[in-house]
Amino acid sequence: PPPSSNASRTSPARPTAESAPGRSEPTGPSQTSRVPNIQLLATSLFFVNVMVFLSCFLFVVPLMGHYHAYKSFRRALLCSMLSCALKLVEKFGTPRLGTVRKLFDKDAMRPLIEDVNAHYLMYSFLFLGVRPTAVPLMPIILRSVYQLAYTARAVLGTSYPSLYSRLDPLVQWLTARTSAANRYRAVAEVSTLGLLIVELFTPSRSPLVLLMYFHFLILRYQTNNYSAAVLSQLGHLLDRLAYHPRAPLALRNLYGKARAVVYEMLNRPRRRS
Repeated sequence: PPPSSNASRTSPARPTAESAPGRSEPTGPSQTSRVPNIQLLATSLFFVNVMVFLSCFLFVVPLMGHYHAYKSFRRALLCSMLSCALKLVEKFGTPRLGTVRKLFDKDAMRPLIEDVNAHYLMYSFLFLGVRPTAVPLMPIILRSVYQLAYTARAVLGTSYPSLYSRLDPLVQWLTARTSAANRYRAVAEVSTLGLLIVELFTPSRSPLVLLMYFHFLILRYQTNNYSAAVLSQLGHLLDRLAYHPRAPLALRNLYGKARAVVYEMLNRPRRRS
């Protein structure tokens, strides 16, 4: 459709990639949804992400014992799911009963399926049933830190301006390094895949979680440039190892067949964000 008359007065979006809170008008399923209270959502997001960060910290540094560290792992995942759900409400609006029929409309649900918050809602849900380890929490920690940075102005800037003035240099420092944080988060996602593969040879193995996580990485590869770049670099590294002159022929054949299957799955029509 032709651009609106107000397009020239619209300020450009900040280059905060996928971590910044939704500032634009709701799109996709929210076109028939009620717009939520932005200030209330920002406040809720701030305190939920505080709980995510504290829970991750108490798991990595078990100050209260291993039992509470185990509980902190579960609490971090649950709070991360709540944070992702709040971000989806902020971006797409509060769904109404009439929008349920859109669940069966692929085109209408595409913005929701490709949204990073929907990805991490699934990510947090996947690891609720696995053995607690620190590696799956790394992407969640990075996400919570940046969510805190982006919501600090709305929550602390009005109620506690003196406190926010002290935190503002840290917020600006984090905001300027959003791209680097997204790359680190993509590396952490791939590292989690390695952990799940290693756990296949331990009593705590979970093949179903590994299969679902592989599909999560495919979705990230198809919709996110940072994840695609990291997975491509990993593929080049594996190619050099598998096709090394000293590598066994059986290993080359096995790797070639697996590579063909994975390549076909990864290179479906991609919509990178």
